[in-house]
Amino acid sequence: MKILNAVTNSLTDSLKALQASGKADASVSAPAVAGSLVAMLAAVAEHQKGFDSWGVRAKELKPSLALLVYLGMTGKKPPK
Repeated sequence: MKILNAVTNSLTDSLKALQASGKADASVSAPAVAGSLVAMLAAVAEHQKGFDSWGVRAKELKPSLALLVYLGMTGKKPPK
């Protein structure tokens, strides 16, 4: 939990900074978004065998997770 808490706190701080600079939606709860993203990442890590059984490889998951984190933090598609 210490590791997850550290990541959650870092994401919370980053999202608050984005909100303060107008680069993220100020109406969302930064701790709620950060906690949700960290819970998602932890769940994916825990269920790797399930993804394997669906034919999803880790190298395919990484960019998808990065996209979801970026979208969650900024509310925008990442630049190409």
